[in-house]
Amino acid sequence: MLNFDDFLKLMIAQLQNQDFTNPVDDAEYMAQLAQLSMVQQMQNVSQSSLRSYAATLLGKVAMVSKLLENGERVEDTGYVDSITFAGNEVKLLINGRLYSMSDIVQIFDPAYIDPGTTNPSPEKDDKGDAAAVNEQGTV
Repeated sequence: MLNFDDFLKLMIAQLQNQDFTNPVDDAEYMAQLAQLSMVQQMQNVSQSSLRSYAATLLGKVAMVSKLLENGERVEDTGYVDSITFAGNEVKLLINGRLYSMSDIVQIFDPAYIDPGTTNPSPEKDDKGDAAAVNEQGTV
């Protein structure tokens, strides 16, 4: 993806190599610069929103599904123990393994989990939906 520095390098190269008998309109460059700036701001807002959302997942139970390089699909369910921010990447630590936000299939509130389990999975009602667990640990 073209970033601001790449755009400036491209613009300088265009200015250095332009045909002076048919110069490019300055307004066109300014419009392109403004558009690039808006796109970068939107990306920053999107990244900030992703980080904020990830922070709300701490302590929740997440079901993840990840396709490995060998074609095998790994599914896991567990508490989100920590969130790691590295550049534009957001990773969740679940059962000692790091998963991307895109690996999330479902999020559960811990109140819906049987409190006696070490590897949580949501309690199901007779329709197969996750159901709330009452104080005695039953549905």
